[in-house]
Amino acid sequence: MSTQRIAIIDFDGSTETIREFRQYDLSAGKVKTLANGNAAARPVETTDPPFDPATEIREGPVLTIFADRVTEVFTVRAKTQAELDADQRAADLSVLRGAGKDAVLVLIELIDKLLADAVISAGDFTPDVRQAYQDLKVIADRVKT
Repeated sequence: MSTQRIAIIDFDGSTETIREFRQYDLSAGKVKTLANGNAAARPVETTDPPFDPATEIREGPVLTIFADRVTEVFTVRAKTQAELDADQRAADLSVLRGAGKDAVLVLIELIDKLLADAVISAGDFTPDVRQAYQDLKVIADRVKT
């Protein structure tokens, strides 16, 4: 079975509006007017160029109704610097979220070294921070072994 995408067009005498899209079985023949006389089925021609989602944005579609067809046109544009920066920020945050365990282990070892070398002392931190460090250190020590 060969199918084609068609647009069902409603018209009121002066205005044509796309009601919906359907897949149409071409073996059944060409459809021009539907039963109520106020709608027609027209083939859809789609222009959808390839794009690289890392550097480009796909926009559209722009739909245009012609007497014998409907065109559906997508366009591609380069991402703005702001969009590229936002994508990079999202990727960075994802990496940081995934690196949470590793970051805690590194920080615990760093603080342990600074405390051992007397570069810092426990008194340099508020009680809440000292408690958070001690809680995380217990967990980090369990994970390291």
